[in-house]
Amino acid sequence: MRCAEIRTNQTKWLDNVLDKRKPPIIIDKARIVNENDPTIITHPKLIVSQFHENQFKARNTDLDNLSEFWQEICKPKDKYAGGMETLN
Repeated sequence: MRCAEIRTNQTKWLDNVLDKRKPPIIIDKARIVNENDPTIITHPKLIVSQFHENQFKARNTDLDNLSEFWQEICKPKDKYAGGMETLN
């Protein structure tokens, strides 16, 4: 059993042998700066969840109405152009 784990999951085995444990990340404080009024919040769970909800929400992007500047940036590279056309 132990030899099988050494073969299949060397990273986990080595971390256990070397007693490398990664503690979970716990956000228990947040610093919010509004204009010149920095505030430290000791229970940021709601604010962090609202931030993530807003930051990673679905975007309404209309690729046909981009400016020329952004069309050039978003244009697929030549080696991918053929594959991208089949997606449309």
